[in-house]
Amino acid sequence: MNIKSHLIAFGAATLALILSLAVVVGVIDPVQKLYFPQVFPLVNLIFLPHGVILITAWLFGAWSIPYLFFGSIISELLLRGIIDPEAAFITSIVGYVSFELLRLSGLDMYKTNKMKSTHVWRYLLLVTFVASFFNRFTHQLFIQPKALPESPLHTIFFQMVGDIAGTLALFLMAMFISKLMGLSVIKIRG
Repeated sequence: MNIKSHLIAFGAATLALILSLAVVVGVIDPVQKLYFPQVFPLVNLIFLPHGVILITAWLFGAWSIPYLFFGSIISELLLRGIIDPEAAFITSIVGYVSFELLRLSGLDMYKTNKMKSTHVWRYLLLVTFVASFFNRFTHQLFIQPKALPESPLHTIFFQMVGDIAGTLALFLMAMFISKLMGLSVIKIRG
């Protein structure tokens, strides 16, 4: 990829992170606080950015790491007013590492463009689960070890539910938009 392609990919990943986090902060969080006030503040029942992380890692491979790292910092700064480089680093690697772990175990998710579309989404859901577990476990281990003294496994479980629900919602939106636009396959990875 040339510099222009990298800038476009970085811009697309950053814009997708900003938009997905804006929906979480502006819509999902207020609704969740209204109807589920007892839910722990670190849990989003639908966390769309996780889907952006996975789609970015799937499309761009190792290049997703710098795109997501800087995109995460920018989106968090714009929408939450915080900069957490450790969290941004974990966020930037979980998708790629999950795809690579599955590839090393014999399931090359990067070759899903040769599969039927119904199988692609099933495999992407598998990587969603792996990435969510890896993401939540590493956040709990390195970033929030004292934030969840009572029941970290309970919180990790509900964060994973939010990651998976958010990814499913994002996948459904992507399928709907691609059908509206008449797209059948998007090939960006080189």
